[in-house]
Amino acid sequence: MRSTWKVKKPFGPIFKSSTILFLVAAASLVGVIIWFNASLAPPSDLDEKKTFVIERGESPNSIIERLRGRFDKKLTLIEGLRKEEVAEILEKEASINKKEFLRRAKEGYFFPDTYLVPNNVTLDQLLQIVEDNFNKKVTERTIESARKNGISKEQLLILASIVEREARDNEQRGVIAGILIKRWQSGVSLGADATIQYALGYSSEEKTWWRKNLTVEDLEINSKYNTRKNVGLPPGPICNPGISSIEAVANPKDTPYQFYLHDQKGVVHYAKTLEEHEQNIQRYLN
Repeated sequence: MRSTWKVKKPFGPIFKSSTILFLVAAASLVGVIIWFNASLAPPSDLDEKKTFVIERGESPNSIIERLRGRFDKKLTLIEGLRKEEVAEILEKEASINKKEFLRRAKEGYFFPDTYLVPNNVTLDQLLQIVEDNFNKKVTERTIESARKNGISKEQLLILASIVEREARDNEQRGVIAGILIKRWQSGVSLGADATIQYALGYSSEEKTWWRKNLTVEDLEINSKYNTRKNVGLPPGPICNPGISSIEAVANPKDTPYQFYLHDQKGVVHYAKTLEEHEQNIQRYLN
């Protein structure tokens, strides 16, 4: 009987598969590191070299996170801030000159969002990043929807900024937008207290740009932003509105209501007539 000898191969298929996966992962990681250093490296005229140490056993996600941490930071701007409030955040978080920002930034167009920007971002870069994001989020379709309702792009942002400060949620935004547009287009004063808050400016007593306790004298302030005394829209936006408020104005809800108010708990109460509105004032505000 003839003996059959089998020669064992030194490495099996499992080992080969593991080796291939390791090499692919390593190549990908090296590619990421090269890409980051190439795209985010300082200008050649500075001829600056930096050392980045990869710890033994460190995961690719950890390495990438540390690489981003060296070059990028997050800036979060919530809806409804006026540009003075934005300036304070940018000065603190990104070392942006507040006075220069206030001189160049346009109220209503500094789109609220979370931005990933370079650590040493300049004002020019930041303004361009925000403008690009604004143009991406506020689409031509939204602007065209507003035009069909007789609202220009500037008027869209003015109304959206008022809705942003007057409404508490998406349901309210649609209804309040419809009321404001109806009043404006019929030649009735808007009567929005948020515009008066904007005109009054910073309150040293309440330490806020949006004072809550408005006096009788406050309501009589001589300003084009006083929509209780003046008919029509204020000269410009009163804050930087988010996309929900912009969409609410572009596509308002059609209701029979002409008035609204918020009670002390923030609950909104609508009225079809002035008599109903006055009853709501007596019931919920006095």
